[in-house]
Amino acid sequence: MKSLRKWIPNRLNSEEGKIRLFCFPWAGGGANFYLTYFKLINPNIEVCPIQLPGRENLYHLPFYKDIDTLCQDLLYDLQEFMFEKQFAFFGHSMGGVISYKLVQHLKKNGLHTPEHVFISASAPPSQSSIDREESLEDLLIANDTDQEIMENSELLEIYLPILKADLALLMSISDVKLPSIVDSVPFTVMGGKSDKLLPYQSLESWGTRVNFKRNIILYDGGHMYIKHNQSRVIEDIEMMLMPTINSKGGHSPVCSI
Repeated sequence: MKSLRKWIPNRLNSEEGKIRLFCFPWAGGGANFYLTYFKLINPNIEVCPIQLPGRENLYHLPFYKDIDTLCQDLLYDLQEFMFEKQFAFFGHSMGGVISYKLVQHLKKNGLHTPEHVFISASAPPSQSSIDREESLEDLLIANDTDQEIMENSELLEIYLPILKADLALLMSISDVKLPSIVDSVPFTVMGGKSDKLLPYQSLESWGTRVNFKRNIILYDGGHMYIKHNQSRVIEDIEMMLMPTINSKGGHSPVCSI
C-alpha cells in the first residue's frame, strides 16, 4: 500500500501486535527515533512511527503548512490500516498536539477513536508550548539536539528548515468546527519535572479538554525526558495498554472521510 509506506516506512511487531501504537514526532523530529526507542516494548504492541514530509526518507516532499490538512490527509490515507486493529496514539511535544487534533477529526467524522492517547511534554492547542520569542538555538537545546547537528553547519542547514516548518505548523492550529472537549477517550499526560518549555500548569490545562486516565506522570529531566527514561516510559505505556491487549475484538470504520 503506497500511502501506508509513505506515512509509516517501518514498523515494529507488525505480525504479533494486537494493538497499534501510532507515534507522532516533536518539532524537528522524525520517525526513526521511535523504531529504536520502542525496540524492547511488549511484542503485543505494534509500533507505527508516523513520518511527516520534509524529513528523513521524505526529505524531498514539501512541508505541511496547516495542521488540519495534515490530519485529514493522514486519516484519508491510513484509516483502513488504522481500523484493522485496536489502536492508540503517542505524541511528544508537537506530536501530542497532532494526536489530539486527530482525535478531534475522528470524532467529527464519526469514526472509531483510540483506545488510549499518550500526550507527552505538550500543551493544549490554545496554550502553545513554543514561545514566539524563543530563539532557535534555545529550542535546539531544549530538544536535546545531537551535538553532531549543533556543531555542523551543513547539518544545521538541513535541520533548521524542518524545525521552522514545524513551528509554523503549530501556529496554524484552529479548533473551528471541531469538538474542543474530548471526554470519551482515555488520555494520559506525561512530562519532565524540569521542563523549561512546559511548566506543570500547561500539562494540567489538558484537564479542560480531555478525560485523564490517571494523574499526570512526571519523569526526571526536561523537555526531552523521554530520551533519559526509556524503560519507565515503556513500562507505563505497557501498563496502560494491557487491558486492551487482553481484550478481544477489532474495529471497522463507521464511515469514510
